[in-house]
Amino acid sequence: MSGGEVGGEGVFVAWEEQVICQERGNRVIHFYLKDASGNSVLAVVGTERSVRHMMYVVPDHFLQAYGSTQPINACKWRARREVVDWLTCLVSRNRSHHAVLVGHKGVSCTNTRKQQSLF
Repeated sequence: MSGGEVGGEGVFVAWEEQVICQERGNRVIHFYLKDASGNSVLAVVGTERSVRHMMYVVPDHFLQAYGSTQPINACKWRARREVVDWLTCLVSRNRSHHAVLVGHKGVSCTNTRKQQSLF
């Protein structure tokens, strides 16, 4: 896989969350996007900055590979809900080719809270 392509099409069909470290004060969570072939790509890394305060960021390698092909409107979040909304948006957009999330109170891929422009 290279050049922003996942499974040859750049289409994500699901996402999953994996807890890497559960140690209090040092929690690490990885969020992966999956393509139709079952390949996973690390899309977001969550690290605990202080007890019960997480910071979620999009890794540089994801930005380099998918930044021009996916709607990446933020690269840093403080709330898990915002990460979940973004991942769900990417999957929903690829399934339905619509920018608006169905069932997520009208939150669109281009209208997430606390956005930080990448460009």
